[in-house]
Amino acid sequence: MKPVQNTRGSVVALCAMALFASAANAGAQDTAPVRPYVQIAGLFQPAATAHESHTFPIYVENGSYSVAYRLPSAPALEVSTGMAFRRHFGWSVAFSGVWSKSSASTAETVPHPFFFNQPLTANGAVSGLSRREAAIHADALVGVPLARTLALDLFGGPTFLFVTQSVVTPEYAEAYPYDSIEAISPARHDQGRSGIGFNAGADLSVRVASRIGVDVVARYVHGSVSLSTADGAQFSMRDAAVRVGAGVRIRF
Repeated sequence: MKPVQNTRGSVVALCAMALFASAANAGAQDTAPVRPYVQIAGLFQPAATAHESHTFPIYVENGSYSVAYRLPSAPALEVSTGMAFRRHFGWSVAFSGVWSKSSASTAETVPHPFFFNQPLTANGAVSGLSRREAAIHADALVGVPLARTLALDLFGGPTFLFVTQSVVTPEYAEAYPYDSIEAISPARHDQGRSGIGFNAGADLSVRVASRIGVDVVARYVHGSVSLSTADGAQFSMRDAAVRVGAGVRIRF
């Protein structure tokens, strides 16, 4: 999946400004006591695509098929907790989940059963594919106090992905005189896999009360999981996207 490039650039620019501000405030004292926190945020994940393609022997030649998955934009829920253990450094652990319905288009190429180098093609489409994605982000963070009630956290670390995806295996029908093939309803099955990736991002927090803050969050997540089709072919489905949203932080 390919993230939106300009959104990723915004995150990088935000991180650069925060590092500059951190250097400028290196000698400053913290404006609030250190407390553990819990944060609940709603995020937006942009639309993306994923592809797979395979070949198979048939009629003394090779046939092939490909599947293009269209993953729509979807809301995500993220719950996190964390704590600073020194002035500007700390840790956080976040759990995020995304649930959506996806679709896919298929393309098949099959050799003619009687004549060489005369392939037959068919295209199909399928909708209502389920996708569930959960992730655990274990991050180190750097806190940058910007003002008495305004702070910025920069974070990054490993991400543990858990994905359940409806996997499609195209199928076709042929009949005499074998001058065409027809795409029929493909085989599909839900498959759950896990993988490891990484994440990085920024969290801008405005304290509106002594223990309550309103946050704007941007998190880039990159990883992949290995899936297999009904006929045993393996492929890797990438997850790379910038999620942006807002939430509420409660300090204890």
